[in-house]
Amino acid sequence: MARIARPVVALTLTAAAFAAVSSNAAAVELPAGLCDGHAFSTPFAALGDTAPYTLVPGGDFEGTLTGWTLGAKVVTVRDRLDNLGLGGDQRSLSLPKGTSVTTPAICVTTDYPYFRFFARSKSGSTDSRLTVEVIYEGTSPATVITVASLKGADMATWKATPQLRTGVYLATLAANLSSAKAIMDGSQQVVSAGAMRVRLTAVAQTWEVDNLYVDPRMR
Repeated sequence: MARIARPVVALTLTAAAFAAVSSNAAAVELPAGLCDGHAFSTPFAALGDTAPYTLVPGGDFEGTLTGWTLGAKVVTVRDRLDNLGLGGDQRSLSLPKGTSVTTPAICVTTDYPYFRFFARSKSGSTDSRLTVEVIYEGTSPATVITVASLKGADMATWKATPQLRTGVYLATLAANLSSAKAIMDGSQQVVSAGAMRVRLTAVAQTWEVDNLYVDPRMR
């Protein structure tokens, strides 16, 4: 699979621009040079996390799931629980035991270190687990990193996950390892690991997830 050539650049943001994302309703476009088309808000502000986030396509489960890979029996369910307190949150995704779901690809660079979402275990039992993996298909073979194993006993009710690592640093290293010498002598540019997908697997018991966002470094 061809690598996606994209320079790794640092994100800078003026104080005025940062102020523009300080309210939940606010949204700003990503500065030129990084992942075009991303809009940002502060959806987790009510939880004390005022970092700007961008929504994974379809990650609120309120509309189409185009680009998502859904396992058998994985469906959206109407729950009417507004986890973010922003209004309009009507649905979540249900993953019965043994099923998994994979998000569409979303552009990330090394300036996108974290992501988080809401989840709950329907049983809340001690054996209930939700595995969280990130997949980078811009490397050959694809880079798959397990970033979390959520425990049902800790998430018997709806809770936001902690900030989970996107694994982009490790995946970028893997994408460039074979070209390290050429990069050092300047004959080749650093390439990114490609777009990221997130795979969620209900290892045991049924889980529900909602509001999947990625956090760029806009600080």
